[in-house]
Amino acid sequence: LDALVKAAVIGERHTDEKHKNPDVDGVYRMFSAMLIGEILYRVQLTVKDYSKGENPHKLHALESFEIEDALLGILPAYSGDESLQPAQPTTGRRISIEQLLRGAMRNDGQPYEINP
Repeated sequence: LDALVKAAVIGERHTDEKHKNPDVDGVYRMFSAMLIGEILYRVQLTVKDYSKGENPHKLHALESFEIEDALLGILPAYSGDESLQPAQPTTGRRISIEQLLRGAMRNDGQPYEINP
């Protein structure tokens, strides 16, 4: 979990629209990649920032952790001939933010728009 959070990118930040909790300063939707076997998955983390009155220190709480479908379009198509395999953008365990957020939805139900 620690490694996922350290590698995560923040997709969006918004107020606590769902619960309208006055102690919640912000809700962060974060994304990270996780390799299970040879399949790369997108992990969505929802983190809430809580304020504690006049205390300047904030409490960060992981609200949810969701492993989403395997990321499409970043693994090579199957071929018996290894010379025909396309290069994997995940070589070296790296993918772009655009690839990571492909197909992910914002809080308002709209897809993220990443312009390379």
